[in-house]
Amino acid sequence: MSSLYFVPTPIGNDLDMMLRGVEVLNDCDIIYSNDINSTNELLSVHNINKPVFCYNDKIEEVLNHLAEGKNIAIVNSKGYSGVDKDSHLICEEAINKGYNVVILPGPNFLLTGLVTSGIPCDKFFYFGYLDSNNIEEELLSIIDFDRTLVFYEKKGNINNTLKILNEKLGNRKAVLALDITKNNEKYIRFNLGDDINVEAEEETIVIVVEGAKINSAVKRLNDLDVKSHYKYYLDQNIDSKEAMKRVAKDRGVSKSDIYKLLNK
Repeated sequence: MSSLYFVPTPIGNDLDMMLRGVEVLNDCDIIYSNDINSTNELLSVHNINKPVFCYNDKIEEVLNHLAEGKNIAIVNSKGYSGVDKDSHLICEEAINKGYNVVILPGPNFLLTGLVTSGIPCDKFFYFGYLDSNNIEEELLSIIDFDRTLVFYEKKGNINNTLKILNEKLGNRKAVLALDITKNNEKYIRFNLGDDINVEAEEETIVIVVEGAKINSAVKRLNDLDVKSHYKYYLDQNIDSKEAMKRVAKDRGVSKSDIYKLLNK
């Protein structure tokens, strides 16, 4: 039976190409990529001579080749293949039709940027590229996530995106991973409120942002004076002792401190 291979490619340094990936590309019949020119450049570095076609909107074409008994490799111009919409649909359809689908491990921007950030990565939420037309609404949907957030952004949009991240998420600890695996790779460690100007060669920049340390609703309550904060809970039909306890927890102080402030 023919096989469909998803082969990751280097994200900056062509020497990061896996030996197994080179072997698969050499042995397959046809290679499909989202960027023919960059893929041909990579193939040239590794002395691979195979026909390369663009896979965008080519699901049926790829499936027809598989039906003919050909082995197909899917690659992305940089990094992990199979995660964008078109290549994912090819993977899904091939699985549904019973073809042998093989996923090779390898380089990707996400994990490289995340692990090197130094921000906790045992639990994280990968958001990918923010929608520039809907960025504020998307950020509001994750404002209270207490796990590390990871975004991708294009170098031309990065400075504006950082401004919006600060406005919506607050002044959190963050790291930018630029030109990953290249000789000039750089990690900028900063707070979202810092005034920085970012320049990069590589198109894709990884943004790692620490998770929320305090719920946004609690933050709004903490911005009130203590008596208004206390009254908010009383208005929810919560008894006075419990209301005082909640105010103390929200503000990270003792209940006796809140009692003193309320009875000044």
